[in-house]
Amino acid sequence: MSAPERHGHPCGAAVEALRRNLRLAGRPTLNTLDRLSRRLEGRRVHGVAVVGVPRSTLSDLFNLVPARPPRREKVESVWAVIYAHALDKGLDVSAMVPLDELRDLYDRRVPARSESGARAEAETGDDSEGEDESEPGAGSAVSRASRTPRPSSDADRPPPLRRAARGSSLRRTPGRLATTRRATASRTSTVTETPERPSSGRRRSAGEVLAEAAVRGRRAWWRPYDDVVPAHSGLYLTLEPELADIRVFAPARIPDLLLSADYARHLILCDTPDIDPDRLRRRVELLAFRQDVLYRARPPRLWAIITRRALALDVGDAAARRAQLRHLIGMAGRPGVTVQVLADEDAGSAVADGAVTVMRFPDRDRPDLVRVEQPGTEVYPEDPAVISHFVAQHGRLLIKACPPERTLPLLRAMLAGPDGTPRHRPGATG
Repeated sequence: MSAPERHGHPCGAAVEALRRNLRLAGRPTLNTLDRLSRRLEGRRVHGVAVVGVPRSTLSDLFNLVPARPPRREKVESVWAVIYAHALDKGLDVSAMVPLDELRDLYDRRVPARSESGARAEAETGDDSEGEDESEPGAGSAVSRASRTPRPSSDADRPPPLRRAARGSSLRRTPGRLATTRRATASRTSTVTETPERPSSGRRRSAGEVLAEAAVRGRRAWWRPYDDVVPAHSGLYLTLEPELADIRVFAPARIPDLLLSADYARHLILCDTPDIDPDRLRRRVELLAFRQDVLYRARPPRLWAIITRRALALDVGDAAARRAQLRHLIGMAGRPGVTVQVLADEDAGSAVADGAVTVMRFPDRDRPDLVRVEQPGTEVYPEDPAVISHFVAQHGRLLIKACPPERTLPLLRAMLAGPDGTPRHRPGATG
């Protein structure tokens, strides 16, 4: 399929997203995908009820321009089969286009030459020469892409993520917090509208990126709250507004970006019961500014895996816990935010106590980074093998976790319980 033809495809960007995933899955042949789809037919693979996708359908999807869009269940099943193939081969699936983004591209009928299509083409354009004739797009779009110049740096960047309408319990928080946020709107603009960094054309190491962030941190947006920011947390606060993708595994507590103001206040009091009221207010205020990153025009994509133990933490009173569940339900229903709940026994020995955050940047010259939280400290591994381990670990956990489409029913069922959720005391094990 030529570039002009791809532009005319009724679901061009969705197909290009599948092409990107194909490349990351090692470019399995059509015959391989056909056999795997028959083996998985009738089963659910990460939220998709797989239907059979024969070789002829796969060939049409990748090589022809249909008069009508392909059936949604077929597109989703191709995504699931590619995903399952990558997992079978032990490949890293964290860089693949996620299901919710594929569905969005399909539903909006985004053409291939949108930013997302350009990104997918750029990703699949490498390493494509000499493909087997039974591989998707053989001799056409993929093989030709390897002989065309790479897109410009603008096309190389990830596509703008979906706009999210403002509206959270933190925004509606009454009293001094809301007043302060309005009064300091000019300061928060530096948090919520961090511009993309131009690509330098050289892939830097994790150590270099961390060192540069430490230098920027001397004048970072959070410095007015320096008195309530632990020394080990400043590096992450500097990096957070620059991220395009935030993936967090929270074994013990709900991630900061998903906390309601009242629940966060109770959580801080659990950790430091003797905290000065002004310092408590400033810590909650700082959290509110951090959460503004999810409401900017191009927010990062947030993917959180939360254990049942974290949801059942005995924090505050029943009203605070129920309000937190309602807040989490609202956040989980937002575009660009994915929440999965993981059974405690499935968490295994992934991390003993603290959260693990995988950070991805919009520019290609900065590698993925990992933040490992432990009591009183944070660790940022620089070894690419260690970083890859944590990225792969997140991929394995999201497969074990409750699928995203079942998160909202689960949280609503917990909210309907006698006091919001079963209680688990902070600091308890198990």
